[in-house]
Amino acid sequence: MKLEFDGVRVEVGDTSSGPRYFDRERSDWVDQVMDFGSSESMEVLGVTVNVMPVDHLVAYKTALGRPVDLQDIDELSAR
Repeated sequence: MKLEFDGVRVEVGDTSSGPRYFDRERSDWVDQVMDFGSSESMEVLGVTVNVMPVDHLVAYKTALGRPVDLQDIDELSAR
């Protein structure tokens, strides 16, 4: 699910069923391994949620390499 909160796009997804993604740098499908222990707690719309650390998100989006991911990286770097 994607939503916008306070001008920021937020993606919410389920990673419990063995997700994979295409790593453009390696030109191969890679199992997405989530390190839930490194999650950071944030409040979104009055609810505390666990989110992926920014450095993990940037590494993931760099591997994806899609135009939308590169735009996200630029926006995250500008913060």
